[in-house]
Amino acid sequence: MKDNFIIFLISLLFLFSCDKSDNLSNETCVKSSVDNIATVNLFDRNPQSIYYNQVAANFKFSQESTSYYGGISCPPMNCNTTLSIFNPTSRKIIFSYNIYFSLNNVSWNYQGAATILSGGTYNLGQVNSSCANISYSNMIIQSSNIIYQ
Repeated sequence: MKDNFIIFLISLLFLFSCDKSDNLSNETCVKSSVDNIATVNLFDRNPQSIYYNQVAANFKFSQESTSYYGGISCPPMNCNTTLSIFNPTSRKIIFSYNIYFSLNNVSWNYQGAATILSGGTYNLGQVNSSCANISYSNMIIQSSNIIYQ
């Protein structure tokens, strides 16, 4: 019985004498990336417009979510949502817009303006860094005045 107790004490001493930082520095973090895409059409709702009730612009959202696993020293999840806007009309368009995003308890908005040639694409770059999946979200895009030239 006394021998078991001594072995137990030596084990505890060994356990608490290990340098935890050496263990953390040898961790291997494995990177995992997921790409999501969501597209939303902006319709021209002005009854006086030549494109009334037609798609005036196509908003394409791309989201890259990067996570790491393998240990407690791995970096946290990182997300990046970018936006590009395509003009499907036969004219140059000029407009301002508001984007409203919601998914469960996560919401964000983004406001901007664009001038896009016919058949052209405007690449905005990053519009948000939320990790809420854009593929499952409710996204509303509003614009009050679209000008065609």
